Amino acid sequence: MKSLEPTWKLSEKEIFKGFSFLQEKFNFPKFSKYKIKDEYSISTRKGNIEFYCLIFMFDYCAPYISLINHNEEPDYSGTWPSNFYWIHDWDHTNELEKLKDKGRDFIKSYISGCAKVLRNNPQILEGKFE
Repeated sequence: MKSLEPTWKLSEKEIFKGFSFLQEKFNFPKFSKYKIKDEYSISTRKGNIEFYCLIFMFDYCAPYISLINHNEEPDYSGTWPSNFYWIHDWDHTNELEKLKDKGRDFIKSYISGCAKVLRNNPQILEGKFE
């Protein structure tokens, strides 16, 4: 019987597959990968827009998938800096928000849903977040 792939490995594979259009259609550079203790991040930056994904290696939930707008001066008074934007917040159905914490079985759906949001709203990748 084949064992389950670790959740972080599944997330990594799906991020590379689902967001490859950033390089193919929008000329973002190749993804950078960093690992610090149990945190694994994947990012790419074009101009002042950074695609950023954080995966906790021992977590069963979906990765944190976001954009960071480096044009904006960050305010650190909240939980996340003010120039940090969750991709699932642009999903007007709110379905992605519900999938985010449902566990391993929903990771592929969450990641592909976030990729679809960006593909359908290319103006976001140009810094037009409103």
